[in-house]
Amino acid sequence: MIESSQIKLRYSNAIWIKSQWFLLYEFEIMESKFFEKSDEQILKSLIGSRIVEENLFHSEMEGREFEVAVQHVARPFEFDKLSISDFQFIASKKEFEEWLIKFRTDDWEDDREDAQILIDKAEKELWLRTKIETGVWHLSKNNFETNSDKLIDIHWIYGHFETFIDIDRKNKLIRTFDFGYD
Repeated sequence: MIESSQIKLRYSNAIWIKSQWFLLYEFEIMESKFFEKSDEQILKSLIGSRIVEENLFHSEMEGREFEVAVQHVARPFEFDKLSISDFQFIASKKEFEEWLIKFRTDDWEDDREDAQILIDKAEKELWLRTKIETGVWHLSKNNFETNSDKLIDIHWIYGHFETFIDIDRKNKLIRTFDFGYD
């Protein structure tokens, strides 16, 4: 796991539409050879670090206003029980766009219109920050059984919870973004 002192939150944004939200973070890593590691090595060092953990609020965000109360949102995963095999690699921007299309048409109960607004806003924000040139790693609550020990007790409140990790070697950033629906 990477030390917190080696991590700097560079950018954050939260978008909220009723019971759905999108959170985007960019982190600088101060460790000089960090981005020379393989994706798998980087993921292993991020899991459980303050970048990829349950908590989505970072002390650098103190006093900033967001559209969503980030302090009250948590990823529903038991990160100490996860392995690399729990993540799915989405290899290209085109593949990610296909995932987004499927996500748009997923089961949104009575919130489909709000979901479309959120995804449109999230997509605009995302494309301003990244091109997803080397793919992204995806962790989905829906890939686990309801009684999985890899989900924390609050997992049942989320209809969807999607976490993505973008390893941006060119800009030496780790970018995470999460879609949630409760």
